[in-house]
Amino acid sequence: MMYSLFWKFWAAMLLAVLGTFVTSALVMSQWQRFESYAQAQGRPHVLLQTLAGDIERVLHDPQALQVVLENNAMSEFGQVYLIDPTGADVLNRPIPADITMSDPTRSEEMGATPAPAPLILARAIRADNGAQYFMIFRFDWPRHPVWVLFRWFGLTWVLIASLVVSGLVSAWLATIVVRPIKKLVAASDRHGRGEFDARIEQNLLLRRDEIGELSRQLSTSAKQIETLMHRQKDFLRDVSHEVRTPLARLQVAAESVELDPGDDRAVAQIQREVEVIDQLVQDILHLSRLDRVQPSHHFEPVSLTHLLTECIESAEPLASRKQVALKPHFDAEGPLRVRGVSVLLQRAVDNLLTNALRYSPAQSTIEVACQREGSVCCVQIGDEGPGVPSENLQTIFEPFVRLDAARQRETGGFGLGLPLVRRIVELHQGSITACRNHPSGLRLKVWLPLERPLEETV
Repeated sequence: MMYSLFWKFWAAMLLAVLGTFVTSALVMSQWQRFESYAQAQGRPHVLLQTLAGDIERVLHDPQALQVVLENNAMSEFGQVYLIDPTGADVLNRPIPADITMSDPTRSEEMGATPAPAPLILARAIRADNGAQYFMIFRFDWPRHPVWVLFRWFGLTWVLIASLVVSGLVSAWLATIVVRPIKKLVAASDRHGRGEFDARIEQNLLLRRDEIGELSRQLSTSAKQIETLMHRQKDFLRDVSHEVRTPLARLQVAAESVELDPGDDRAVAQIQREVEVIDQLVQDILHLSRLDRVQPSHHFEPVSLTHLLTECIESAEPLASRKQVALKPHFDAEGPLRVRGVSVLLQRAVDNLLTNALRYSPAQSTIEVACQREGSVCCVQIGDEGPGVPSENLQTIFEPFVRLDAARQRETGGFGLGLPLVRRIVELHQGSITACRNHPSGLRLKVWLPLERPLEETV
């Protein structure tokens, strides 16, 4: 199952929204606490006056006094101490050093210590029996580090928090998408410079999203391009090999004519070698031009039955000399028509028959069949020659491939016949395969799409 990047982007957007919401909620809650702290710190006298009145009412009740001192409106922002006449806290709590060093007899208006020390406020409380107590309030330092930022930026910190969340989500997306793409760009750049051995990282190939699919496509393309480059080099090597042999013979014959202008054998040899080179050049040109449809290719309805009959009649003289029988077997339903270039299709069939006759022994039979198979037509040509090993049934369609080790032209030609046939068949949107014939020999099968009747195309 392919995990689309859409879902990852959707998840990133969802995380960004939820993260911003949660972060904003936390920041706002801290803002509310900071605002209460700032208000208490800005006008503490009213709160302290109320707290002093509450303490005076419960001064004779130790339990109620403890509750008031530990749970009051000011306890959220600092500690409230009640110093008795002996100088000790009535709840026996240790008194901070900055409080003991201050003068509790100073009024609340003078109780503020200079910054940066914590703000300390004091107020005298007199009991019913005349004993004097001192209520001291010590503001704590801000309990949350963002409070310092609140002092500088206020609520702008919500926007800052949103930007931080979106930045983290963007970094996550960059890790998922941008970084792999940069790696693919680097690998593709190396492939463009001809370094086809540069492989894409395995973790990218194993991904199950569009980036993984793109990685596998690039890896496959690099391997295919590398294979094509090797084939091109092999093709050039084979062409040079094929041309070198007749050129060497041509040079020898030319030297013979130079020594003896009346040497008819040398002149005939020159003519034969020129014809060989000319045929090789023509086959190579035909092979290169059949990569795509040319303006000169005129597609028209072609009767395969009629075309095969003409090709068999043309091959009869050669078959008679080799004592080989051509046995046609056509579909009895009537003529089978395809849309194509008649000259190219005839050349393809001639090449197949010539190839079959070249390897057929005397007193053997070549079967030529043409049958409808659904919406396609299947043309089969099977001989009783030596056949082709199973591992070479695909390579025989490559240029200059000949299975005989001696590479004799008398038995194998240039090795361009079957590649030409494959190009022609593929030009007509068809396919060709090879298989072993029984009991011996080679059988070639060509599938071509049948022309659709006019009433089906309307």
